[in-house]
Amino acid sequence: MVASRTTALALIAGALICVICLLPARASAQAASVRLDVDRRSAAVGDTIRITVQIQINGRGHYDEFLPPMMPGFRVGASALTSQNVEIINWRVRRSETRVYTAIPLKEGRLSIGPAAVRLGGQTFKSQKITINVGKGVAPAPLPQPGGATGDADGIRQAARADVFLFASAKPKKVFVGQQVIAVWRLYTRSDVLGYRPIKQPTSDSFWTEDIKSPRRLRFQPENIAGQEFYAAVVWRKALFPQKAGKLSVGPLVSSVRTLRQFASAARQYSSNTLEIDVQPLPEQGQPKDFPAQNVGQYTLSARVDRDKVKAGEALQLHVEIRGSGNVRQLELPALGKIAGVKVYKPKVSERLQRDGGVSGIKVFEYLILPTRPGRVEIPAVALDYFDPRDEKYKRTASKPIVLTVLGSATAAGKGSGADARNVLGRDIRPPRLGGSVENKTRFDALGPLSLALLALPLLLFVGITGAERVRARLGKQTARSLSRAAAKRVREQLAVAKAAVGRDDPPAFFGGIAGAVEEQLSQRLDRRVEGMTRDELRATMNARGFAEPLVERTCEELDNCDFGRFARSASSGGQLSTTLERVEQLVVDIARASIRAKKDAK
Repeated sequence: MVASRTTALALIAGALICVICLLPARASAQAASVRLDVDRRSAAVGDTIRITVQIQINGRGHYDEFLPPMMPGFRVGASALTSQNVEIINWRVRRSETRVYTAIPLKEGRLSIGPAAVRLGGQTFKSQKITINVGKGVAPAPLPQPGGATGDADGIRQAARADVFLFASAKPKKVFVGQQVIAVWRLYTRSDVLGYRPIKQPTSDSFWTEDIKSPRRLRFQPENIAGQEFYAAVVWRKALFPQKAGKLSVGPLVSSVRTLRQFASAARQYSSNTLEIDVQPLPEQGQPKDFPAQNVGQYTLSARVDRDKVKAGEALQLHVEIRGSGNVRQLELPALGKIAGVKVYKPKVSERLQRDGGVSGIKVFEYLILPTRPGRVEIPAVALDYFDPRDEKYKRTASKPIVLTVLGSATAAGKGSGADARNVLGRDIRPPRLGGSVENKTRFDALGPLSLALLALPLLLFVGITGAERVRARLGKQTARSLSRAAAKRVREQLAVAKAAVGRDDPPAFFGGIAGAVEEQLSQRLDRRVEGMTRDELRATMNARGFAEPLVERTCEELDNCDFGRFARSASSGGQLSTTLERVEQLVVDIARASIRAKKDAK
């Protein structure tokens, strides 16, 4: 009895020792360390100090939150995530990242920096504090308030509670009908952006819109918002021209964003704020009669003719050019009045727009003018009325009158168009031959063999073409078997890419190939594409179709390993890649042979 109790106590003690030994190892596997460094310990007011935060995490999980170092007495300038590294050794993941800040001391004395910290699994890991001795210097100029207007500044501070967000701003936000408003949508992030794709454009039903030139690639610039460091990039620009008065709104921009913090999961959708524009009607005082509401902006007008001496009956061009900024495309020019001795045709209108910081450009009206009588002809000044929103006044820009000298005679001007004009045959045209009769001198035997063959030829061609089309349609019809063969071919191609990558020791290409093979096989069995699914969505879809639970878990685990392998800078060795390839080849076979429910029976 005593011996049995002793044996039991020994077993319990051994188990406790094993648990105690394993707990630190597991904790250390997910432990994090944070280190803070500066490039100098002594500086003067106005100097720039470089601050580096180094973070290291053991394990696949990313930290829950990064807490930047506190810097009272400093102006925090640029902040950059200079590097992120993921190492996978024997399927053990170690992450490290480096963040660099620049800060300017604003006062003398001993100023403290830090600590920086990360939160992981309910624990907070902090760095040490650093003290900087600051001497006399020149204080820097104050920074402008982020976001521009007070309302935008308040809105962006609220949005900055998230690590990634879209924010829209407009300038000005109080305008007249037809006045140009520049709207800008920016992406703010505290992590590197791996992918960005707009999904839904902003709705602007009450505005005439023109796209403004936007960067083809995201160009991030550091921006400090309420003491937090973000990187901002312009993703969309538009010029808005309100078409009516009142409180008008522009809907949010919806985009798909994927950052480095969530690289192992699907991209997330983000929506910007809604823009509110206060639009006032154009003032009635001083408004010209029949004034077009879209003639709002700043414009100049000029007019010229291609020559000032012309013969009666010869056409010339009147070139009217309007330059300025505003809704150039909708700009209206009053019709030219009647000009004595001149026939004016409808103008040809063209625009050349510039879309750099807003919409400006040139609108050209080209009139065809035909003088009908000789003498001195004056084309009166061409005028454009417009409303200048800067001065809040109606203005007029006009050209100078143009004087034409018309040569020749009125008879020459009307020649060829009056009732007395003669129809004279050219010398190369012979007169018609009168009299005689038309006689058919050819013979045609309608019942000959050649005639019958020619008559039957169209019918034979129709029957042949119809038959060939039916055969082609039958051969090209997709069946379940043909789709399965095509999918199997794509799977083999992806596995071939992975095999070639093993020989080159190219882990990113290898993991991309095996992930493509698994996804192709799954897409064929599920009859839907799976590339954009999250792991939870993929599990639910496979379970609904009746895949065995172990096979579902194997598939998701293998795809997770592929994600880690593709983004790791230091991947597995060649032997491990070969082992992984064999495992994935068997997984693809198991997916292809799995017994599942039909798509219509899946719940």
